[in-house]
Amino acid sequence: MHVTARRTCRNSSRSPPLKYKFVDRGRQASRSAFDPSPWGRGLSPEDVGNVSPEHARLSACDQELEDWKRWGPYVSERHWGTCREDYAPHGNSWIYLPFEAAHYVAYRWGEDGLAGWCDRSMHLCLGLALWNGKDAILKERLYGLSNPQGNHGEDVKELYYYLDATPTHSYMKMMYKYPQAKYPYDELRRVNFERKKDPLLLEYELLDTGIMDDNKYFDVVVEYAQADVDDTLVKITAHNRGGEEAELCLLPQAWFRNVWSWKKGSAKPAMKYVSEMKRIEMAYCGRVIFCENDTNDLRVRGGALSPYQEPAPVEGTPKVAGGDFRSLEPNAWFGLWRRFQEKVLGPEPAKKGQETGVDQGFPHHLSGRTSGPFKDGFHDYVIRGDKAAVSTSSGTKVGLLTRHKVAAGSHVSFRFRLTCAQKSFPQGAFLDFDAIFGSRRDETERFYGLLQEDIMCPERRLIHRQALAGMIWTKQLYYYDIRTWLSGDEGREKPPSRGGRNEDWDHLYNADVISMPDKWEYPWYATWDLAFHCLPLALVDAQFAKAWAVWRVFQMDRKNRADDGDLGFLEELFHKLMLNFTWWVNRKDAEGRNIFQGGFLGLDNIGVVDRSQPFPNGGMINQSDGTSWMAFYSLTLMRMALELALHNPVYESIACKFLEHFLHIARAMTRLADNAEHGLWDPVDEFYYDVLANPDGSREPIKLRSIVGLIPLFAVEVLEPDMLKKLPRFASQTQWLFDNRPDLACLVSRFVEPGRGERRLLSLLRGYRMRSLLKRMLDPAEFLSDYGVRAAGTFDAIAEYQKAGGAFAVCTGRDLGSARGVLKGLDIDAMPGVYLNGTTVKGKGGEMLRNLTLPTQLLQRMVDWGREHRDKASILFVEGDAHYVMDRSEEYALFMHKHLLDPDPLEVKGGWESPEIPQKVNMMRVICSPDDMDTIKPQVADCVKGLANYAQSLPTTIDIMAPGTNKAAGLHVLLEALQLSMAEVCAIGDSENDLEMLQSVRVACAMGNAVKKTKAVSHFVMPKNFDNPAGVVCLLRSLTNALTCRGEAPPKPVQTLRVACFCCGSWGTGVARQVGQSLLHLPRFEEPLPMWVPSAETAAHINSTGFDEENLPGLRLPRNIRATADAAEAAKDADLLILVVARENMADVVGQLRGKVKSTATAVVMSKVLMPHRPKDKGLLHFGSDFVSEALGIPAAVLMGGTLAADVARGYFAEATLGCRDPKVSEVLLELFKKPNFAVTSLPSPTAVELFAVLKAIIAVGAGFCDGLELGHNSKAAVIRLGSVELAKFAKRFYPEEASKEALTEACGITDIIASSYGDSRTRRCAEAFAREPQKGWEQVAREKLRSGEPAGIAVLRTCAAFVRSHRAESEFPFLARVDRICAGKAAPESLTEMAVPRVRASKAMKVAVLGSGNWGCAIAKIIARNALQRTEFQKDVAMWVHEEMVEGRKLTDIINEEHENVKYLPGVELPHNLYAEPDAKAAVKDAHILVFVLPHQFLPGLLNSIRDSVLPDAVGVSLVKGYLEINRDTGSITTGTQLIEVELNIPCAVLNGANVANDVAHDHFAEATLGCTSDQSQVLWDLLNTPQFSVRTTPDVLGVELFGGLKNVVALAAGFCDGLGFPPNTKAAILRRGLQEMARLIKELYPTSSPDTLLESCGLADLLTTSYSGRNRMCAEAFARDSSKSWADIEAELLSGQKLQGCPSCRKQATVIIMGGNSNWRGFPINYLLIESLQKFHQYYGDEYLIECPTGSGNKMSILKIADELSERLIKIFLKAEDGHRPGMRLHPKMKEEHFEQNLLFYEYFHGDNGRGVGSSHQTGWTGLIAKLIQARGQEDAHES
Repeated sequence: MHVTARRTCRNSSRSPPLKYKFVDRGRQASRSAFDPSPWGRGLSPEDVGNVSPEHARLSACDQELEDWKRWGPYVSERHWGTCREDYAPHGNSWIYLPFEAAHYVAYRWGEDGLAGWCDRSMHLCLGLALWNGKDAILKERLYGLSNPQGNHGEDVKELYYYLDATPTHSYMKMMYKYPQAKYPYDELRRVNFERKKDPLLLEYELLDTGIMDDNKYFDVVVEYAQADVDDTLVKITAHNRGGEEAELCLLPQAWFRNVWSWKKGSAKPAMKYVSEMKRIEMAYCGRVIFCENDTNDLRVRGGALSPYQEPAPVEGTPKVAGGDFRSLEPNAWFGLWRRFQEKVLGPEPAKKGQETGVDQGFPHHLSGRTSGPFKDGFHDYVIRGDKAAVSTSSGTKVGLLTRHKVAAGSHVSFRFRLTCAQKSFPQGAFLDFDAIFGSRRDETERFYGLLQEDIMCPERRLIHRQALAGMIWTKQLYYYDIRTWLSGDEGREKPPSRGGRNEDWDHLYNADVISMPDKWEYPWYATWDLAFHCLPLALVDAQFAKAWAVWRVFQMDRKNRADDGDLGFLEELFHKLMLNFTWWVNRKDAEGRNIFQGGFLGLDNIGVVDRSQPFPNGGMINQSDGTSWMAFYSLTLMRMALELALHNPVYESIACKFLEHFLHIARAMTRLADNAEHGLWDPVDEFYYDVLANPDGSREPIKLRSIVGLIPLFAVEVLEPDMLKKLPRFASQTQWLFDNRPDLACLVSRFVEPGRGERRLLSLLRGYRMRSLLKRMLDPAEFLSDYGVRAAGTFDAIAEYQKAGGAFAVCTGRDLGSARGVLKGLDIDAMPGVYLNGTTVKGKGGEMLRNLTLPTQLLQRMVDWGREHRDKASILFVEGDAHYVMDRSEEYALFMHKHLLDPDPLEVKGGWESPEIPQKVNMMRVICSPDDMDTIKPQVADCVKGLANYAQSLPTTIDIMAPGTNKAAGLHVLLEALQLSMAEVCAIGDSENDLEMLQSVRVACAMGNAVKKTKAVSHFVMPKNFDNPAGVVCLLRSLTNALTCRGEAPPKPVQTLRVACFCCGSWGTGVARQVGQSLLHLPRFEEPLPMWVPSAETAAHINSTGFDEENLPGLRLPRNIRATADAAEAAKDADLLILVVARENMADVVGQLRGKVKSTATAVVMSKVLMPHRPKDKGLLHFGSDFVSEALGIPAAVLMGGTLAADVARGYFAEATLGCRDPKVSEVLLELFKKPNFAVTSLPSPTAVELFAVLKAIIAVGAGFCDGLELGHNSKAAVIRLGSVELAKFAKRFYPEEASKEALTEACGITDIIASSYGDSRTRRCAEAFAREPQKGWEQVAREKLRSGEPAGIAVLRTCAAFVRSHRAESEFPFLARVDRICAGKAAPESLTEMAVPRVRASKAMKVAVLGSGNWGCAIAKIIARNALQRTEFQKDVAMWVHEEMVEGRKLTDIINEEHENVKYLPGVELPHNLYAEPDAKAAVKDAHILVFVLPHQFLPGLLNSIRDSVLPDAVGVSLVKGYLEINRDTGSITTGTQLIEVELNIPCAVLNGANVANDVAHDHFAEATLGCTSDQSQVLWDLLNTPQFSVRTTPDVLGVELFGGLKNVVALAAGFCDGLGFPPNTKAAILRRGLQEMARLIKELYPTSSPDTLLESCGLADLLTTSYSGRNRMCAEAFARDSSKSWADIEAELLSGQKLQGCPSCRKQATVIIMGGNSNWRGFPINYLLIESLQKFHQYYGDEYLIECPTGSGNKMSILKIADELSERLIKIFLKAEDGHRPGMRLHPKMKEEHFEQNLLFYEYFHGDNGRGVGSSHQTGWTGLIAKLIQARGQEDAHES
């Protein structure tokens, strides 16, 4: 074997040609091929050659005439870190032979290289090495991260592309992008390892490092062309894409695979330099260097990770900067490095049982040689100039070295030729070089031109061709002799046992070229992978594909052959498949019931459990997908048997056998056992689920909707009538089976009923089930995305699963990323007590737990206690991964071992007398009997008391467990030690995260009652009867607040503060109770707490009984409260005076305190009072804090908010705002008042806080009037909004320096307004009664309702009104003036709503169409139709599009047009006669100038698609659609409904949102709305929509109006949860304020130009209130919280009469994407491809007339074939350029659209379900190459149709 080489470079002198010869000793003859190719059947060689030269070569190969495939790209891209090279007992292949050792350790079973090429037996290999003058190592193999290093598993960190290839390898082309800067090995490894902490983060790739910025890289193109068999031409071209000259060394290499080191006496091949020039011309001006492909034993023995030592400079050789490539950031899995500045101190010892090959010295890879050259000789020579490292005469590895300075924008090339020694080149080896390359390129174009003749689109041709090129490039020789691998090589010690790995497969011997999924990531094979690879490979090389797939390839091959097909091949493989089928049946059907449990039998781990691991409770998973695969397998074997039976009747009975097996599987999937409760099919959800079979015989469906439930679609087969006629025996036996076993026949499709063309259908799914599955599969809210079918259903499916009681995260043996990928964005880190693998706690809480230790004082207490109670308990101490037990019996130790699922035995040390307790204990667990738990719990709490502030982490650091039960008392222990009640730690939302509201709602929605322990998880640390899903959300946060510091208990401050309370009424007593509880565990403050009350009798009663029955009945006050009626006594030495007294008592109390308080004291006023106006007040109101401060001469702070006394006292969540000018005092007060159930924020202005908190009483009066008049939620929300706007205006007018919109949106503003206006406040209650009976007057109403004088709110109203009149500002405040006039009896309460905006003259006439006819659609259509009648500028008739339905046997449109009533959605409301219903959307919009969209957001895209061509070009739209929010997962931006309308219809669109409950608007109750419009049509739209009872205000903030209208539905869910859980108005008001605040923040974040004033428009505050106190979202959320056994779909069906929820989808889209980032990964093409194939089969039977709605909810129906086509197009769209020039499947990086990137494609392992972005391995062509098959099929279909 000879090689010739030529380098081409500018301005270089030509050196004398050199001759070089490779000697290949031992290359074996080529393996026999399969039967002749289809191109050879019926065609002469001349005919085949006329098709194309490549087809002729294929034919020659198939007929064994010429072996063009002897050479090919069979070298792996990664052989390090593989199972075959692993000789470690622990079986962790990644860490035994890592990347860092691959340069100097010779491989035993294979080779790897860059752009590798070799013969079929891999005796001789070619590859390329590069060096940029900066790297520490040669680039001779692709770098990547191992599975433990990558944040999403193993991942190559290079950029390379397979650009072209032919099936005979006559022409191959690939490109590698090589950076010109030092390769960032360290950065890639470190950053990706850090990102493992958050699995939602993307992989950190080479482009992300910035190393290729400014195009500072080389495009290295490697091309192979075979001139003939055994004659390969190689061309390497390196293009400098940067703007500066750059250094590059090219080192093409050839080497023999090492086969001589493993067996004594093996012949060692040789390469040598031949000086004579008789045979081969070598025009080559570089240097030829040799080394040996042997392990460098010297380097191995030099240390586990010892660096390359820098030698002294070789004389005459310039020193080249190299570096220690192995001193890069360490691989955490094979050794840890300690560093001190630049000095490497050496590796830390590996953990026991985890030694690497480096640690062991690679005993099975050593060469036995004591001197070089070795495998890594080229590294030392090229980088360090060590001439001794190489040879210049001979070796087993040769390199052809050239060094270049490549100018900017220029290129260099290198050519060489590998040819058989018998060939001669009289005129020179390179004379025909360029001609051969040109010819092979032309032939490749001809080959693909024929293949792609039906593919018209150039983009699709590019994708198709590169996909097939990738398939061909990823062929690899796979050599693996299991017996030798297990026993070891001759002359070497026997390898250790690999823990049973592969020991059952010692009969396996692999030595063949196969198709790899990815030659870097997966350099091994799997049956699943090979089968799918063969489908695209069969397009270009059916003979190669036949080796690895059967039925599909047989069908494809038969189509090409135009005959009966290769029956010999089919028959031979059919028998092997039958054996395989039997193996699966015997091994994976454990109970013999045709239900399969095998780990990876089905899909990957798409579920909440790792199905390849034992289940924690000993149960098994009955798999929906695994069982469906076996049904699919049965039908496929039946079909193969029928094909063979056409030629051999023997196979008819075999076909019947597989049909019967299929029917039994169908029966088992429906009923797991006779009279069993659960099958895999859920008749309620109409979906297939996995079922957990528990050891006790019970079964639980795992209700997580994933693609697992769609796999039954695959089990489908269609039989042609001609076949059944030819096989009468099969037909008759089948008929008998269906006649005599109706129990089986009824479970599958009706085989006896012929379909289209008399075909017969066999399927697991009858028509109803098929439609049910397709409905979910095609639902964008579940599985269907723009890029195919997702693997996991969206958020709703997980919510339903958890709501049904499913475990939140069961993932033993896997990291949290697996669970997180399935659970898609749920905030696992915020959940308490998620246990994985026993005591291994995951998530952020777990990280804190692992970093914290228990104080030694606590450890000693527990040891002493344990010694005393050793007869009742054992104690387990956990230190990191180690467990220590103080135990009284072996029984308990065994229990703990089993309970913890610990693979290692527990270590028992010391005993009770002198226990050896570790010093850094992370966790303690007390083990006792169930009977003793209640006794032991308080005893452990006593040990913890005083030391309970040791951790800011999960409440499981101390735990009490009882064997055989699921009792866990850790939470109770902590609460008792802290003297906290359950109510004080379980409340929503005490965090200040901007977006917490959306997140909390999302998690609460998902959790339901899932906090209960299930059989599948260790335990949740929650009381078993605790059913409050809202409390779960913040349990961790509230405990963190309670446990405020680490380590030992903090020392008590030297200076303490004394607090005194002055209380009147229920609110005063409630405040005293809260403060007294805080003093119990706050060392800053003194005890007891003096509490002034007006009566000495009351004081004595409180002190003697601990109760204040008059004001706070049923609630005990803390023991540290001392009540007194003497104000001076209470105030003695007090530093903080808390005043909670009524307005009428304020002056008296302050008078008693005057001169009796410390001058350094601070008053805290919590009474919302307005003192009488005084002349000296200088035109300002006189607030309570002003009065107190002036009278006592001390500063006064205020604390006010939405606080109804009794509710706060009972521990329900509420919030308040602290107004304090002194930051230090503010800090003290926050510590005193803040509690988990009482959130407090601080503002620096007491006046601003007090202003809003006091004057809100005026709004509560107006709200009470609305309640009394029964005006409905619309009117009440409008009144509250008007009052709030006026209150803000008042503050700005009279208090410009103190006015703050921040105060309005804090608890003292919005929360207090809502709580007072909707809660049971005294002011609202009296105003309601006054409105009902105004003749009684305020005094009488107050006596009846309050048994006292008029409420304080009326006094505030009168004082404020008088204040405004004194400034002659009544006209500026019409709301205040109107409420005052009503209270004074000068106006009727009904006049409150007569504040509509005056009418404005409208513009020209137009035709109007309303698109939507639900209750809101009909209500707005009623307004529009009446306005059209009254105004001449509108056409009289208004069209309303109605989605046609049948109501009691009549069409809904007929009912509306004849009876003028929508009896289904708006019964009891008469519609105008000029409003007509139209079922055809296109007809409704025809000639319409104004289109009003008012339909559920789910149906908007489908409607727009259907009317696009019917809309006038000058039309204008108005969107009343709430909740349409389409998320861009990459940018985070939102596409709203108006934007979608504008894009799809190319017309301007306005938006109308507001406080509009449909029924109230339809009955003409006062309401208001906000019209967002920027077009010149705003006046016309106002004319159309505004009426005296439906007040419309306009604003140009279109996006603000629309987003408020959508996001309020999210907050409405939280409001409904509050109602369903029985939370009081305080809590609900706090929720709504936070929701409103976060809505505004979120909108501002997304759209900074949005106006802040929109918050106080009807679309903001008013709409939020209306929706949160009425509306469907609130109603359904309340129902969900009350009864979590129902799904959201059930609740929708029960309560909404066909309407849809809007809050859940909005919450899902916002929370999952913007907050959590979202993750809808799906396994790419194999599953989607099979779904498409199955749909095509269903269409063969059902035909074009059988229509399915697609997408679900769109109203658009299509045939099953069209649905299959639609899925194909969505998959193809992943690779097609979008309008912005970016391909969705590529990384969203600017460089991807640049000239040298845009046409180069990467075929990822799988793709993001929502945005199509590639995820995982970047060269998974093995799976994703199916895109070529899809494009080919779509091209043929298009050609057929045309």
